[in-house]
Amino acid sequence: MDVPPPVPAAVPIDDLEPGERIRWQGRGRAQAMRSSFAIWLFAIPWTAFALFWETLALSPWIAPARAGGTSAGTLLAGIVMPLFGVPFVLVGLWILARPFALMRRAGRTVYALTDRRLIRRVDGRTTEVESISLDRLGAITTRERRDGSGDLSVQTGRRIDSDGDRVNAYFKVDGVADVAGLRRLLSASTQD
Repeated sequence: MDVPPPVPAAVPIDDLEPGERIRWQGRGRAQAMRSSFAIWLFAIPWTAFALFWETLALSPWIAPARAGGTSAGTLLAGIVMPLFGVPFVLVGLWILARPFALMRRAGRTVYALTDRRLIRRVDGRTTEVESISLDRLGAITTRERRDGSGDLSVQTGRRIDSDGDRVNAYFKVDGVADVAGLRRLLSASTQD
């Protein structure tokens, strides 16, 4: 099989084993992560309410005379209530930032299918490289969008979760341009 032309930020040669050949490589597409914005719409009122709560809870400190004076109970409530609201504000901010973080990560992710394994490389402050041998690949599941892009999930085995239940382990390829083409190549590679 011919090696496709390199894509920007392709899997570096030093990530490959001697004699290993790339059959396919692709980059995660940030546009494919748009589905994560549904939760973002929920985060807007959540965060707005949490900030409103914090403003009300801090009112004994902002305007003590209007909040009922500076009694010990009022000041104690002015400490406890804002502390109670901080986790809600932090969760709201995290949910608001999450889709952008996922899109940024998708843009820094490169996938490769070689004649021996499936590789995922994520470049950032640190470089993460994860690979799975082709002989460990199980059932393949794809989710394809109208434009042909999509996500691919390959079962790689089973593991025990924190409750002691047996669950399937997966290797995921998210947001690639031609997910059906990758599935065909992967199916052909596992039959070799």
